Amino acid sequence: MTALVQVDVEDRLAIVRIDRPPVNALNSAVLEELFEAFSGLGARDDVGVIVLTGAGEKAFVAGADIAEMVGEGGIEMREFSRKADDSAKS
Repeated sequence: MTALVQVDVEDRLAIVRIDRPPVNALNSAVLEELFEAFSGLGARDDVGVIVLTGAGEKAFVAGADIAEMVGEGGIEMREFSRKADDSAKS
């Protein structure tokens, strides 16, 4: 399985890159990997700056993956929003 979020660290600079072609849409897996990446980087002494970017040339992040939301109810959407919020706070 390919990682959807790549992390590179060099000279106290961490680059976190969302790599989900073609437009880096956010789904549960991406949000989980972002949470793990930021949690891990936050605990490191050798990281002073974190840059979040998107792979490819089409979009940084297109937003939520609507295809993942089809058929989901209110509880599931609330959980998805909570994960997104938790990832943003990391």
